[in-house]
Amino acid sequence: MSDVNTPKKKASAAKPKKPANHPKYSDMIKAALTALKERGGSSRQAILKYIAKNYNVGHDEKVINQHLKMSLRAGVKKAGSQRELRKIPGE
Repeated sequence: MSDVNTPKKKASAAKPKKPANHPKYSDMIKAALTALKERGGSSRQAILKYIAKNYNVGHDEKVINQHLKMSLRAGVKKAGSQRELRKIPGE
């Protein structure tokens, strides 16, 4: 029963990824923060509008927002001790 000859699946060659038409989200966030020049910091919605307007990231705001939230979360976590990027509670 275990001697059944079954064809093994060959590993298909992965297609190389096409480079994005925009810079990394962390770079776009830094550009948005410097361009918006808000003294108390910029809201996520303001950053989202800036990125959607100035970069070719697609037309689906939900997808852009999801990528933005992940990037902001990673940036706050990474820069925790350096205080480059911080989240202000309640705002």
